[in-house]
Amino acid sequence: MSMVSAPTPYLEEFFKIAVPYIFPLIGVACIVEPYIMTDYAPLLLGTLMILGGIYSHLEAIRHKTYSELANVDMATSLMMVVVGSIILFKRDNAIEFMGYVWGLLGIIKGARLFDQSIYYAYIKQKWLLKVFWGIANIFLGVFLLIDPAENFSHHVVILGFELIAYSAQHLNVPSFLMNKLKEIKAFPRK
Repeated sequence: MSMVSAPTPYLEEFFKIAVPYIFPLIGVACIVEPYIMTDYAPLLLGTLMILGGIYSHLEAIRHKTYSELANVDMATSLMMVVVGSIILFKRDNAIEFMGYVWGLLGIIKGARLFDQSIYYAYIKQKWLLKVFWGIANIFLGVFLLIDPAENFSHHVVILGFELIAYSAQHLNVPSFLMNKLKEIKAFPRK
């Protein structure tokens, strides 16, 4: 089966730069100055959701994920573009909306982690950590749904840690650091 080539070079380049360099900086800013970052959250998250949704949608087309009924890549990417657009449209009044969306997504993610933990327990693999993260995601999601405007800044701090962890995961920090150490050792000293 041949792959359909989608015109995504600009977005691919953006994510090659954003994930290892821009996301960690935004993550640190979210941790250090959550209230200031809350003010900029609609612009940042709305834009990132739209760009991420477009990129994911084009990748889904390129990899023909629509050929499997159970795959939801195209639906998820379309949802990201729509929600990101609403956030940008509501910009000054988007925090409460973002809190509701973020809370619902947290509960959905927690429920999926529960599903995965049951599956991993069934096939006798490590599952306890998934249960813990599932409970944490559901708890944080409920916390946001109860009072999204009041609890949003706390979640910005969590977002900061998530952005740093996501970047480290995709940058493959251990091998990146080892390569840098090898470069330093290979560099002749005076």
